[in-house]
Amino acid sequence: TCALPICQVIREVLGKSFGGPFSFMPPDNVDLLQKVKDTGVDVISFNRELWNPEAWAAVCPGKAKLGNEVYDKAFEAARDIWGIGNAVVQFIAGPWESNESLIEGCKYYADMGILPHITIFQPSPGSSYKREQPKSLPEIIDLFLALGDIYKAYPELNTRRSTLTSESGNRSSISNEILKGYLT
Repeated sequence: TCALPICQVIREVLGKSFGGPFSFMPPDNVDLLQKVKDTGVDVISFNRELWNPEAWAAVCPGKAKLGNEVYDKAFEAARDIWGIGNAVVQFIAGPWESNESLIEGCKYYADMGILPHITIFQPSPGSSYKREQPKSLPEIIDLFLALGDIYKAYPELNTRRSTLTSESGNRSSISNEILKGYLT
């Protein structure tokens, strides 16, 4: 995987470990994950994006082709190497998938000891999705309240007090506000 040389360069430049998340595609060879951790990465993330199989295939065909088995194997290895709460699954809340489906995916990974995180889709100008509408505010509120219920049900995932990085930063995510209990 090309992630390992990138981790090594970052470590050389910083001269110390660095806070995560370090996000890349799950490797076929999960033995590489220990080498990534050895460079000082303290949180690992794989951006799955969507849970619904049809939406995943339509929006992220390369990731869908890689498949659940590769993602799950990498997440299990990451959890075992970094520990519960230090492996993060990234989902995106967009118009392609219902809140119920996203929460199903979040619960699936929480059951595995993987911390779920949701980012809200906003179309970028010039992208092929520029005409897609993001979820409405009521949908977003409902989604994050349901995610908050998962965080409450799995307190062992809350080892970092943050879904993306160390406690010293990243207060810009509504997921973090919910994880910390500020909105629920």
